[in-house]
This record gives sequence, structure tokens and C-alpha cells, in this order.
Amino acid sequence: MGRTVAAFSLALADYYKDLKPFRRQLDPPEQKAFDQMFESVRPHTYAAVYMGSPDPSTPIILSMMLEMHKRIDNLEERLAILQKRLEDLK
Repeated sequence: MGRTVAAFSLALADYYKDLKPFRRQLDPPEQKAFDQMFESVRPHTYAAVYMGSPDPSTPIILSMMLEMHKRIDNLEERLAILQKRLEDLK
């Protein structure tokens, strides 16, 4: 049996469904962030399938962490640019 994207997509949907009680207890802004975290996994579906982990939570969480790290890096770069501009104004 080969690795399939469909199987991981189903596992992702099941994982999300399992966490619905947790999601329901979040405030609406947190629910939105929660949903965005799950959406951030989709671009990494092929990597998750290739990983072939029997536990889908590992590639799901790694994908979320990767996207957060990319966002932090981007924000740090933008902050450095703004700090440089501010220093140039002095």
C-alpha cells in the first residue's frame, strides 16, 4: 500500500474533528487563529505524506510550527528594516 495525499487529508480532518471540543471553548478570535493554524498545514501535505508517520499529529504540528517560524522570521526582517529606517532618521 502506497502513501496517499487523500489518506493524510482524511487524517487531518479527523484530527481537527477530534479537537472540536477544545476549539468550542476558545473565544472567537482564538477560534479564528486555531482554524488558520490548521489551514497552514495544507501546503505541507506532500511532506507529511512523504514522512509516512503512523501518527498524523507529528507532521501536523511540525507544519504548524514551520509556518509560525516563517512568520516570525518575516516579522523580524520587517522590524529590522523599520529599525534601520528609524536610525537613519536620527
